[in-house]
Amino acid sequence: MYGRIRQLIKVSMIGNVLVVGVFTLAFYMGAHVVCDVFCGDAALVEVAVPALRMAIICSALGLCANVMSCYFQYVERVVPSTFLGICRYILFCIPIMLVLTRTFGVNGVWYSLPVADILAFAAAAVMAVYEMKRLRNMEGKKNDEKSGLYFKEQPDL
Repeated sequence: MYGRIRQLIKVSMIGNVLVVGVFTLAFYMGAHVVCDVFCGDAALVEVAVPALRMAIICSALGLCANVMSCYFQYVERVVPSTFLGICRYILFCIPIMLVLTRTFGVNGVWYSLPVADILAFAAAAVMAVYEMKRLRNMEGKKNDEKSGLYFKEQPDL
């Protein structure tokens, strides 16, 4: 059972990056068309296109935090779920935005989005690796219980 859960986490993370990556690539390549549909004004489109591209470039990575947040919520691990749910924008993006706008002005707002996405992905990846190890240990414990050995369950972190 735990092996299937580990496989689900892997497939979910990889699938998220691939599917959202395809949409990101489509929006990146068609940024001018998308902005033109919503803006209409040529001067505004010229400003919006690079901003849109910067905002979405790493979104496939950042959304992995949402995938892991949902997993932790499902297994009733509130602290990791809440952390990953708020890390992308509240914990990472806003502070980075405050720092980068001092250096890059308005462009700092757009630069902060991919940085926050990368940091959120890193946090999700670390927590996913830890969870995979925890599940592997639980699977080993289950097998040991069948053979008469018993180990204490690890505390949830």
